[in-house]
Amino acid sequence: MFDSGISAGSLIALLKNEVDTAKEIPDESYIGWLNGLEQLLYSEIIRQYGAIQRLVTPAAPVAQVAMSQLGVPAEENPVRFEDIHAVYVNSSIANIYAGEGIELTNTTPASARLFNNVYFKLGADLHCKAATNISSLSVVYFTRPKTKVLATINSTNVKIPLEFMDLAKAKLRGEAYKLINTDDLAAKWLADYNALLEIFKIWVTQRVPNFGV
Repeated sequence: MFDSGISAGSLIALLKNEVDTAKEIPDESYIGWLNGLEQLLYSEIIRQYGAIQRLVTPAAPVAQVAMSQLGVPAEENPVRFEDIHAVYVNSSIANIYAGEGIELTNTTPASARLFNNVYFKLGADLHCKAATNISSLSVVYFTRPKTKVLATINSTNVKIPLEFMDLAKAKLRGEAYKLINTDDLAAKWLADYNALLEIFKIWVTQRVPNFGV
């Protein structure tokens, strides 16, 4: 996960000094905009992988796991079903790269009645169905930074590359000016944000593997 080395609190304090408003914008607004930006960048552009293994006891052809039971490192948000990239059964995380185990196919609950070696979402849970007993699940997912709250802004850094801090600044300035109905300044900063976002997409593309899926 990227780390700018700059705390969210420092960024917000800087922007609050820069944005000229008659009425102070609360820190919570800036935190919400920053969270939205980070979640969007990681979900749609950065898409870094994480992996979790969970044992299934007793082993059975069908396994049901609550998404909340897929534990992640403290700096990450919990895994949503929509974050899942791949699911493997009966293989350790280390061995899936050696071809061990079975890779499941994402499907719907209705289609799962007809096919084996599939996974699907039902309610808030991950359901897996295989042609053999499932003894373990390995879930590869796209990571997202832990959502920031007011109590943690001074101890949690902005999770984007340092080179692109201006991207975050432009986004938050634009949202701040939009909130106070200063449309010309909002449009200026959001246009800067959109331009930097396109550059960021290219930057990320040049730094990720370009072979396979």
